Amino acid sequence: MVYPAVTARMEYDNNVYADPTGKEGDLVFVAAPRIAAAYAHNNVDFHAQAEATITRYARLTNENSTAFSTKAELGINPSAVDRLSIAGGFERIVEDRGVSEARTGRTIGPRLQRSFFGQGRYHRQQGRFLFDMQGEARTYRGQKQFDADRDFNAYSGSMTVGTRVAGSLLATATGFVVHRDFVLPGTAVKPSRDATTYGGRIGFEVSGSAFLEGHASVGVFRFDPADARLPGRTGLSIDASITYRPRRRTAITFDAFRGDVATFRLGAQARTDTRFALGVQQELHHDVYASAGVGWRESRFIGQSVVERTATVQGELEWLVNRSIAVSVDATFAKRTSNDLNKRYDRFQMGTSVRLRF
Repeated sequence: MVYPAVTARMEYDNNVYADPTGKEGDLVFVAAPRIAAAYAHNNVDFHAQAEATITRYARLTNENSTAFSTKAELGINPSAVDRLSIAGGFERIVEDRGVSEARTGRTIGPRLQRSFFGQGRYHRQQGRFLFDMQGEARTYRGQKQFDADRDFNAYSGSMTVGTRVAGSLLATATGFVVHRDFVLPGTAVKPSRDATTYGGRIGFEVSGSAFLEGHASVGVFRFDPADARLPGRTGLSIDASITYRPRRRTAITFDAFRGDVATFRLGAQARTDTRFALGVQQELHHDVYASAGVGWRESRFIGQSVVERTATVQGELEWLVNRSIAVSVDATFAKRTSNDLNKRYDRFQMGTSVRLRF
């Protein structure tokens, strides 16, 4: 089976550069083609997809960009309770101006990165027992030479074990590790940024329920820099993704994360992010859908004492004209506060989209 689709979008962004004082707005035009393919035979399945996001500005043409990604996954089910899968792909990532550590200059466009990745996973669920093990290797490379200090490789792995406690509810324990290997080595003046983060969480997972599905866990992480000149630290680790369906036409989603992430900011030794998002999806009519959500994100830069907090509110209304065509309108408002005055901003984006699915 092959599934082509394309989205055409026009939006107005009142603060393209996410600037704290000198707002510049512009009309933005986006074309996003996508094609996916799926094949299954006996106990083997294969999925592949490729998509692009072509963004063009009416006036601020330096911000024009093209992002694209490809991914393929091969899955094998040796038995009814076991699954093995491997996946790999490539991404060309366009950095959003509103994220932490984004480029602030206006004379050149947004930062571009190339990323190759490979993933492997083994999953077994039989009776009361759950076992899941997965790993990933990923490279990040800047498109421009002056972004070379951001180039690194990341290697991550996790293992989860669980036991069924009631119905579709399983109690789980997860161990994880992430190692970052930066391309540019440390010097006598600038410490190496290579580091390993590891930790564990306990929580629950729900599957097979008509009303609730997902997982949530909480624990601790330990950040260990490779360079003895940088201090290690321990922090709270959270990972959650839950969907609740109180009625057939309503879905409520909750996502949360807290942990160590890569940082490139001058003077910062490390960075901890905390994110929460709550959303509601509602079928208003058989061909009309609405969604709304709120989000909150905090970034703490260790060693620099900078804290950034970003709150977002978004909503979308979609009309299914027929099985192949959908029209939607959406709006997003974001506001970031910080004890660094240069990192504060507010931003409003509103647009309309036409989606064609075949």
